[in-house]
Amino acid sequence: MAKYLRVALWHSGRIGIPALTGKTIGVQISTVYSDFIHKKFGDVADIREYKTPPEHDLDLTAGRIDVAFDDATYFGSALAKPDNADLAFSGPEVGGPIWGGGQALAFRTDDADLKAKFDGAIQAALADGTVKTLAQKWFKRDVSP
Repeated sequence: MAKYLRVALWHSGRIGIPALTGKTIGVQISTVYSDFIHKKFGDVADIREYKTPPEHDLDLTAGRIDVAFDDATYFGSALAKPDNADLAFSGPEVGGPIWGGGQALAFRTDDADLKAKFDGAIQAALADGTVKTLAQKWFKRDVSP
């Protein structure tokens, strides 16, 4: 039987708390996922935090935690590893503004030209499908906005 890397049971707009009551959830520390898990499950489940995602994978495989919660792109690559053959996704993906505004680049305020070049390049890569193509290649899923 597969062990589950990510559980996000969604029913009628609510996370499936009964399914995780009394369980041990592993999550990477200092991430939006950690905040989410603590807020949604902190009063019904034991939460263990890890410095890196592979650490929660090891504990999941060893049976020290029941589920792990992390980014779908990470789990896509983790599931491809032979050592994780008995692990699988569970539940629907949770996405959207709950995770924040996305990724960002910072520019010095006096680098308006550089910012404009990046903005143009990003928009062009989105428009011509480059972002989608590269995401499929490296993440095995479309992560474009």
